[in-house]
Amino acid sequence: TEERQVLTHLFLTGPRESGETPSLAALDQQLESLLRDSIRGLSEMTDLRFFHLESQIWRHTGQHLSAWELLTKTHVWHAQWLLWQDRLGEAGQMAKRALRLEEQQESPRPHWFRAGHAYATYLVDGAKRADPRRGVKYIQDCLPLARWPETEAWMQHNLATYLARSGQPALAISCTQRAGVAANRSGNISAIRNAHCDTAAIL
Repeated sequence: TEERQVLTHLFLTGPRESGETPSLAALDQQLESLLRDSIRGLSEMTDLRFFHLESQIWRHTGQHLSAWELLTKTHVWHAQWLLWQDRLGEAGQMAKRALRLEEQQESPRPHWFRAGHAYATYLVDGAKRADPRRGVKYIQDCLPLARWPETEAWMQHNLATYLARSGQPALAISCTQRAGVAANRSGNISAIRNAHCDTAAIL
């Protein structure tokens, strides 16, 4: 009943009544609104909102190349939200979908690594028995693509986490040191603060 009400009053009014699909700019704004709600911890009907948004963006993919980028970004954040909900299996599948779309691009974009993080989490903890070695291998394969210092710092921390969990503390500490260097190179205050916190967690 609640889902029907949401579809009727939130999504199926306005442009849909005339048979029109909202513009990409309008759909981008819907994603931003959905992200704000997700980050604030609101979860009511979030799955439905993501799926509906993805279906609306899909209508544009046959005509606009930029629609593919927006669809990929939406999949990435859908995967992130599922990860926040501890729904690892679903997060892994959604992240994989985003990664497949991103592979069609000439070069990775920063949000690609959020999908990589979700997929690595799924590889490590998604099965009945955790296997951090799978995360180590996956992150090591991804690191050469980390062309932004903030992203490099984040990936190095992920690698450090999986190395520590797999019983390799010395290598984990080395990764946190590289993460700190990358974060400082970025000049991003949030990245630097996060690097300090991540290093403390590993120590």
